Formats: sequence, structure tokens, C-alpha cells
Amino acid sequence: MVRIKGRNLRKSGGITPPDPSKKVEIKITLNEGFSNPSVDFSVLKYNKKSGFIMAKDDGFVEDYTIGYAYLKGGIAAADGVIYPGVRYTDGAGKAVTYKMTFAFNTATPKTGGAGNDYLTSWAQYKEIIAGGFDLSNHSHAHSGYDKLFQVKENERITFNETGWRHRTFVIPTVDEGYANTAPNLGYLMVGSSFGDPARDDFEGATADTYGVYWGGKLNAGNFRRDKLLFNRLYTGEGNPGDLDAIKDLVNTVITGSQDGAANYIGHWFSHGLKDANSDTFDQWKNLIQYIKNHPGNTDTVWMAGMQEFSEYCEVKDLALKNQTLSGRELVVTLDLSNVSERNRLRDMSLVLKGGTISTITVSGADDFSFNPDSGLINIYKKNPIVSNPANDLLPAKIINVIRSGSSVLITYDKAVTQSVYSNSRGNAYKVSGNSVLGITGSGKNWVINCQNPVSASATMDYRMQRGNAVDGDGLKVCSYIGYPITL
Repeated sequence: MVRIKGRNLRKSGGITPPDPSKKVEIKITLNEGFSNPSVDFSVLKYNKKSGFIMAKDDGFVEDYTIGYAYLKGGIAAADGVIYPGVRYTDGAGKAVTYKMTFAFNTATPKTGGAGNDYLTSWAQYKEIIAGGFDLSNHSHAHSGYDKLFQVKENERITFNETGWRHRTFVIPTVDEGYANTAPNLGYLMVGSSFGDPARDDFEGATADTYGVYWGGKLNAGNFRRDKLLFNRLYTGEGNPGDLDAIKDLVNTVITGSQDGAANYIGHWFSHGLKDANSDTFDQWKNLIQYIKNHPGNTDTVWMAGMQEFSEYCEVKDLALKNQTLSGRELVVTLDLSNVSERNRLRDMSLVLKGGTISTITVSGADDFSFNPDSGLINIYKKNPIVSNPANDLLPAKIINVIRSGSSVLITYDKAVTQSVYSNSRGNAYKVSGNSVLGITGSGKNWVINCQNPVSASATMDYRMQRGNAVDGDGLKVCSYIGYPITL
């Protein structure tokens, strides 16, 4: 295997050169004997056959002291043992650490001081990010009726503390409202067990319909990018039955991807990595080793983070690829202008067909690796200036809900239009203990008309998948579940 470090090329004077953060150029000198050479993106990063996404919820300090320490390498707090880390290769000789995604809330401070030292601190999460691991939004407070606030407040705090911008979401418990709200706000993946009511009226996904990808797996070569609801299996914190189900998933994903007809990604999560007797940690370690030593895993499995997987697919879909051949030199230009500034990781894996690599140079990337035998080319690139969520244009939000006899008066922070209060799935608006007859109004002020007087303890729901409230910017109003109605 040969690996050559990339170098950035810059010009000065004359015509302003293309933005190096938006374009990557690959120059391949081909060996003799090529025929119609071209490069194409691999379905999975590093051109692996299959992959897995592991998540850990709730942000306890074991994220850092056990999960990160064991996978990256270090002393695991569960048993005090120094572990070397768990690694595979990028298919071109570069070692890659097994990744894990850590989902957490932000309502409790993460200073690492007395009173909250049971949580992973912001300083530790910064180290986790620097180590190449992913974070995921688990809502601000693990509960709350205002789904827009719950998503964006976690996003805001995490970005301010670490510079990390969430683009994946893990639904807390089986809370309703997030399966629609998170994608509506631009999130690329929503993970959950999707027990009712978390799936927000969605059932199974097909090529033509939104829905949940069940069974803890999907075919990475054929899934809907625009709203990914990805079911996760549960490790059960040491429950033998749950662990056996994960091992069955591992077998299905790896063996089902061997012939190249499909490239499956498996998905599971845990709430804890240890217990009083360290049994959970031992079983979790055994699961990791089960993957690493699986007879079907001949360095052919990608251990990805939620956001790493999502952004790899995003870049692959949106990058504009141009190829020109002159003599033995094949020049490939990758234009990333269409990739969102929210995107952080712009790694790409491509495979050369119709020829073999003699030499290669890359400009506009942070680093690269290649394998002349397989034709694999890995481009490593990060966006150094991810857009700040504070600058996002947000949809209209409900700022006041008041009862008045048999009516509920709703005030939005900006004007909206809407014409539907129910559809085949049910009512968009619901008032607890009452029946909704319709909704009237305009601009910022709307009225829910109910059959009976609204009680003092009543709450209001708005389910965005059943309504069509939209603001002047064309942004859909997000879901509210259990909004307190006041006088």
C-alpha cells in the first residue's frame, strides 16, 4: 500500500483563484494500458462493504471515561485498564478509530465541577470532537412542549461551547413531535426506537414515501436522503436477549453486504456502558470485538458516527464532479459549492475504474490517501467555518396560547397562513378534553374553535404533519405537544 500526503496549491495575482474550501482537484498519472478511465464515489466511506453506527445517550461522564477511552485508547474508568484503542484502516494504509456518537441534553451545566461531574464536561466533549467522534442533539431538556426550542437551544449551546454544529437528532424517550420538527430544521438523520408516538404518524419507509427504516439497518445505496428516520436497536445494558439481537444484526449487515448488491448500515444505542459489577462494560467490549473479529469483516466494515455517515452521503450527492483526460493524466475536479455551510466533514472516497494509479497529487484538501492496487482514493477535508446556528432563519413560532370560552387564541411571532386543521391522519390542532371544530384567523392571530368551554388545565397540540401552517419565508411551523393554555 502506498500513501502520499496531500498538499495545498495556492496562486497569487491575476485572476482570483477558486475558493480552496469549495474545490478539490485530483491529478492522477495512469499506468499504461488504461481504457476509458473514470472515478466514481464509493457508496460507503473508504469503499467499505458495510458499516455500523453506535450511539450512547444522555451524556454521562462514561461517554468520555469509558466509551471514548476504550475506542480511542486510554484508561477506562470501568476497570482501570489501559486500552490500546480499536482500529481498522481506510483501505489505503491509514489507521481509523472505531467511532461512536454521543447524544446529550444541555439543560444541566457541563462544567465538570461539583454537582455535575457525573456528566461529560464541555472540555471533554471538545477532546472527543478533536478525536474524530460525533455528537448528536438529544433535545435541550429531554422533555418540553416546544419542539423548535428544544432542538435549537441544544444546538445553540453546544455550538457556543464547542464549535460543533449538530446535524443529527436522537429523540428523547419516545417523545412526539421531533420526527417532523428535526428534518424541518435541516437535520439529516433522526435516530430512535420509534415506539409510538415518536414516529409522528409515519410507518415504514419505501422508495416513494417518508417513513421509518425499521430493523436497525438500511441499504446505504438506496435510501431517502431528505428525511431519514433511522430505527435503532437497543443493547439493553447487558440484557442477553438484547445483545443477541445486536449480534444477529451484525451478522445480517455484514453477510448481506458481501456480494456488493447492497451496502448495509446497522444502527444501535445504549444508555450506559457500566454497572456496579462492570458487566455492562464487558459485554459492550465483547460486542465491539465481535464486529472486529467477525469472519466476514476483512477490513471491510466502516464504523461511522451519525453525522459522519450523513455528511458523507450529503457531500457525495451534492459534489459536482468533472473529469478530463490528457495523455496519461486524468484530472478530477470536485466542486463543493452546493454543499451546505452547515456541513463540517467533507471527506470523500472515490474509486478509479478503467486504469491503475502510477502517481497522484491533490490540491484543496487537508490530506489524502490512495491504494494503487484497488484504485481507492480518500479525500480528507473539513469545513473550517461551519455556519453559526444563531444566524439561521427560523420558522414562525407560537408565543402565546390563551383560552376564551370555547375558543383558544393563538399568537405567532410573525404572520402565517394556514387552511387545514385536519387531514387523513387526524387533527392538526388538539385541545385536551375538547373537540376542535376548526381554525380561523390571519397573520399572527388565530383562533381554535372548540365544541365546549376550554378548561383551566387544558393544553394544546399542533402536529405539523397534519396541518399546513407556513410563514412568509415558506418555512413550516414546527410541532407543539402539550402547550399550556393560559387565561
